[in-house]
Amino acid sequence: MRRWHGIVVGLLILAAGVGVRFQDPEPLQALRLMVFGAYQRLQPRIYQPAPVRIIDIDEESLQRHGQWPWPRTVIARLIDRLRDSGAATIVMDIVFAEVDRTSPIQVVRSLPDLEKRAAILSALQDIDLPDNDDVLAKAIVPGGVVTGFAPINRPSPLPNRVTTFAFVGADPLHFVPAFGGAIVNLPDLEKSAAGNGAIYAQSDVDGVFHRLPLFVNIRGEMYPSLAAEGLRVGQGAATLMLRSSDQRDLESLGTAAGISKAKIGAFVVPTDPNGRMWLYDTGRVPERTIPAWEVLDGNFDPSRVEGMIAVVGVSAEGLSDVVATPLIPRATGAELNAQAMEQILLQDFLQRPLWAKGGEVLYLILLGLALTTAFLVDRFGAVMSTVLGGVLVAAGVAISWWAYAQHGLLLDPVYPVLIGTAIYLSNSIMKYIVSEAQRKEVRGAFSQYVAPALVDELARNPSALKLGGENRQMTVLFCDVRNFTAISEQLDPEGLTHLLNRFLTVMTRLILSRRGTIDKYMGDAIMAFWNAPLPDQDHVRNACATALAMVGALPDFDEELKADTQYNGFDFGGFRCGIGLNTGPCLVGNMGSEQRFDYSVLGNTVNMASRFEGQCKTYGVPIIVGESTHDEVTDFAMLELDLVRVVGKREATRIFALLGDDETARTEHFENLHREHTALLSAYRQQHWDIAQKQLEICRRQMGEIDLGGLYDLYLDRLVAYMAEPPGADWDGVFDAKTK
Repeated sequence: MRRWHGIVVGLLILAAGVGVRFQDPEPLQALRLMVFGAYQRLQPRIYQPAPVRIIDIDEESLQRHGQWPWPRTVIARLIDRLRDSGAATIVMDIVFAEVDRTSPIQVVRSLPDLEKRAAILSALQDIDLPDNDDVLAKAIVPGGVVTGFAPINRPSPLPNRVTTFAFVGADPLHFVPAFGGAIVNLPDLEKSAAGNGAIYAQSDVDGVFHRLPLFVNIRGEMYPSLAAEGLRVGQGAATLMLRSSDQRDLESLGTAAGISKAKIGAFVVPTDPNGRMWLYDTGRVPERTIPAWEVLDGNFDPSRVEGMIAVVGVSAEGLSDVVATPLIPRATGAELNAQAMEQILLQDFLQRPLWAKGGEVLYLILLGLALTTAFLVDRFGAVMSTVLGGVLVAAGVAISWWAYAQHGLLLDPVYPVLIGTAIYLSNSIMKYIVSEAQRKEVRGAFSQYVAPALVDELARNPSALKLGGENRQMTVLFCDVRNFTAISEQLDPEGLTHLLNRFLTVMTRLILSRRGTIDKYMGDAIMAFWNAPLPDQDHVRNACATALAMVGALPDFDEELKADTQYNGFDFGGFRCGIGLNTGPCLVGNMGSEQRFDYSVLGNTVNMASRFEGQCKTYGVPIIVGESTHDEVTDFAMLELDLVRVVGKREATRIFALLGDDETARTEHFENLHREHTALLSAYRQQHWDIAQKQLEICRRQMGEIDLGGLYDLYLDRLVAYMAEPPGADWDGVFDAKTK
């Protein structure tokens, strides 16, 4: 039977894995891209000289020729120098969207004095001083210059489109990244250019740039990327060709609809379905880059750019958008475009073919079925199963690496291996689940008799399962239901048991939630303790908070009973309980015989806690704590009740009523009550009966919602008795309890 459970679980994991793979959520994409990036770091593309150079406006160029933005006359001079040096194509990875404010006319127009401004403008017209933007436009006119625009997602004028497109198959416009507009160059600059391409680099879901879009869709019009346009202009081609397909054209499992390849002049480029080419990174190569200041220098060697595509970009800190590539943490757009054009010219690509997804899903299914039906864990030992599982994992990774290293194919090795490993582990886990279920059953049964915390400790340390104990400072609680006899007279044994179980369940939950341990149930009473079996530095505070929570839960418990039709017609008079708390040394451990023993506590501290619970009826308060407990949590709201000598004890002890937590203690109402109550006890013990009686009435008025009527009735009776028959000069103020 267990074998079939393993097979069913394995098949369910496989089905879920296939479903998730087809959905391809972003975390899965990120994992796949991280693997592909790691492959490139292990074996990057080897740089081979190609006719592409980056003309970099770097920090030193700015130091030599002024801060950015440069006057357009400097840009024009840079273009002229490149053209004169024989550059085949000049690709501007810069958008000139605004007029040059350094132009003489623009400077004059910014002058505040209208009369002077008009005079200077008139003089400039007389000397026919050209505008800087006109100078740049004239430098572009001779040809071979490609301008760039930045796609944006808001309406704007359409860029000037120079390129025409042709496609085979489905319309590719629906597959490429779409935008609502673009930041474009000044109109005269765009019209003067031989080409115009999109400057767009978007990181993938893992935050790294892996793919460069070759085309974009701006309001239903197709445009080339800057790299594609630069290659087109460099070859003198007029049209870009694309091949694409939709789902009706596809037959292979998992094959994606979309663009499969593009033709730029004489070069064919494999793409992903969205018309993006995979970046095959070389990292940063010094031979690829020429600082702009060197081109502008009079001693520049023209052979360094002769016959080449020159990509002009900015790398100076803070002036360009940067992205991370698998090998370059901060790459500029010019670097991306230059690498893309190198790959196309060298025909050195990474590809993730359209059948990759289907092939990975098929491998996943075959691997999952093999692992599920083989049921390795049952047929072999744990070591052999691990070895065989490791071989399958290694095989998947090895095939993926071989495809990358030898053929430039990107195949995901991680997800099929993860699902296969999950199926393999599920068979191992099935055995563990069965055995753990058996242990849990035994542990659950054991937990009915001893504290769950003790069960856990015994599971970790079985040697503790022996007779004996240890001395430990502990806090002990006794709780007993008031008027239980009257309640029991209204119910039959079955109904009484059900009611009592409901009450004990509520109280037990509160005790356990604050790190308490149930010692035993004694009819309608509960005995619990803190600081064993596990240490609890706050055992006194936790015990006091538990006692307050237990009393606070009684009104809600009453309401539940009233709403329960099972108890219609019964008058329980409201559940009330008395709680005694005491802190001190105890012997805690396994008590009993060799045949049967319980984990319990012994000692005077335990006996006193029981006596305190019994005195709740005498003093009319729900919670009484001993002096040692009071001294540990002096910030709680407590009032001293009496000096009492309980039954069976010779020494008197102070007892206190626990009325609230530290928030209650800080209220002005309680502070006033505490002050007047302390004055009452002082007068009482000094035998100033008249003063004590007046103070008692003040305390009654100060009670508010704190019900101490029974306590003050008790003291009134004592005062009346002592006024009639004084106790004598040697009276120590101790009350001898007559009942437990």
